[in-house]
Amino acid sequence: MKKFIFKLISILSIFTILIGANSIDVANAESNVEKQELVRYVQGYEDEILGKANNNTEIEINKTQSSKSDLITPKNILPNKVVLDWVATENSIILKITNWGLDSVDLVYGTIDTGNMKKNFNVAIVMPGTSTHTITGVPLLTCKENIKITWSAKDGENVFASSVVSTGSREIPSDLLNLWSPGSKGSRSACLDYHFNKHGKEVSASNICQYVRMADNVRKDVIKKNLKPIRSVPGATANCYRYEYGIYYLHVVCVNDVPSGDLVSFGKKY
Repeated sequence: MKKFIFKLISILSIFTILIGANSIDVANAESNVEKQELVRYVQGYEDEILGKANNNTEIEINKTQSSKSDLITPKNILPNKVVLDWVATENSIILKITNWGLDSVDLVYGTIDTGNMKKNFNVAIVMPGTSTHTITGVPLLTCKENIKITWSAKDGENVFASSVVSTGSREIPSDLLNLWSPGSKGSRSACLDYHFNKHGKEVSASNICQYVRMADNVRKDVIKKNLKPIRSVPGATANCYRYEYGIYYLHVVCVNDVPSGDLVSFGKKY
């Protein structure tokens, strides 16, 4: 009897271990599937220019040189003029800095304010001529952003130029915006801003452009696989239906039973 109980306990222990291992495998598999889905739906459009500065801004810096007699004369002052221009992509600001001086400028620095976030930048040792510097981690978080860059420059130990402000904007391409429904918000941009703010993080979209592309790619897969809708979606948008595919859900307008109309909402299926 004791031997039987011992064998039974051993069998149950092995069974428990197998169940635990299987649970871990399932969890890992689900995690891997989610990562694969994300990689498949995120494509490289990071280099497309979506906006720019309204105009160039400039700063003049007076860099002093000490003469043998330590007297400062006009001949001992070397003017350095620095000009800033920029363009914007969906994830970055590309600075175009021109140093019109005869030697390098120690530092060009400032703050990028998109209205949705702020990011500081420092560009050291700016040589004479024109150079470009990409400031990453500045994603487009609404359909349109008015951008303000407050910047300055330093040359020498105690010489700082007064800061100046460069303004401009960037916005989502019209071909992406026109994929989205106005919904109950009254405009495509207002509706898209709302849904990206609500669901963007859960689908791991780094910016609003990527969010629309991911939704459109899910829609294409739904059509390709001829999936049927789960249910109709009541609300301001007529003929709106819910589809579920992989880890995602999609609300989209159907035309002749095909989800080829405006996108309404996109998120992670829970």
